[in-house]
Amino acid sequence: MSKPFRFGVSMRGAGSKAEWVTKARRAEALGFSSLVMPDHLIGTRMSVGPALVLAAEVTTRLRVGSFVFDNDFRHPAVLAQEAATVDVLTAGRFEFGIGAGWMREEYDKTGIPFVDGGARVDRMAEALTIIKGLFGDQAVTLKGKHYTVSGLEGTCKPIQQPHPPILIGGGGTRLLTIAAAQADIISIMPRSKRDGSALEDGDATAGAFDRKLEVIRDAAGSRFEELEFNTLVQEVIVRIRDARNQVNVESARRIPVILVAGSQAPMLESQAPLIEFLARTEKPQVYAQLEQKPEQSISQLAGPVEIYLPLAGMIDTGKELERLDKEIAQARQEIARLQGKLANESFVTRAKPEVVEKEREKLAAQEERIEKLEARRVELAG
Repeated sequence: MSKPFRFGVSMRGAGSKAEWVTKARRAEALGFSSLVMPDHLIGTRMSVGPALVLAAEVTTRLRVGSFVFDNDFRHPAVLAQEAATVDVLTAGRFEFGIGAGWMREEYDKTGIPFVDGGARVDRMAEALTIIKGLFGDQAVTLKGKHYTVSGLEGTCKPIQQPHPPILIGGGGTRLLTIAAAQADIISIMPRSKRDGSALEDGDATAGAFDRKLEVIRDAAGSRFEELEFNTLVQEVIVRIRDARNQVNVESARRIPVILVAGSQAPMLESQAPLIEFLARTEKPQVYAQLEQKPEQSISQLAGPVEIYLPLAGMIDTGKELERLDKEIAQARQEIARLQGKLANESFVTRAKPEVVEKEREKLAAQEERIEKLEARRVELAG
């Protein structure tokens, strides 16, 4: 299932209501898909829930999300209530990001026990089971290693059913495996250090990124095609214009996107996996986020633009053509299967109308996919 390439912006908050309203409206006017907020207890920042509700209230289409709620800061029953309330008050525009927590400093300063990473991840997985249950219609009973609830019913039900889109992010195998089974959006990040002091810079390589994708692919199985991928971009690594204000197309591959900021920042090694992934993805199921202060970095842009990513030397043309040929063949087989099914009079007359329509939608999607794949192959071979 193809998803549009979208961009979000991550912001901590503002010094006043007026400033926050201005930021939210500015993000929407500039074409961003979502405004998300991190959940930390140190530094200058606002509470996630109320800020997201206000951001949605003063905009019309901007989606809002937690990036991400630290599971250890709230009991799952409390977090389920808060997430559902945000979804209701934003008219179903909420994306529910949850994580296991990693920053040791905020645990130490608040007196929250900082247990090992495996235990934090297991606790988050258990909490997510409870939260998803509380979003539904049945009472939840669970006696787990970390939480116990007995006949508990959710006090507020989200508009988006069975739940708002769930985002889980991280870099460890255990967390990514859980995300592959439970999440709608997976944010691929470097692992955090065991002591909670920082993220592992060495885990932000192209090889590490590919290994994480394979972990997700293996764990997700048939769900893989339905997933959306996310990454947090600390630096925008594109350059729209050169010193002479001319679009620089030399040694670059042209990739149209909705909106992105211009920057003179050099390509960072930690961002190479993102670029490589986008380069080989027909319809990137990824959205990148510009960190903090969008009004300072993209105020010069007012509408859709096209950017040029410096991809020279990053793509093996032969291997890419082989991959495209394989995907085209698979798409043709699937089209033939669907066409045969829909040509079967017995199936069309006996199946429910919605089932038949679903198969027609699948066929249309495959036909669109093969058209894009073949166009990409012609472009690459030419």
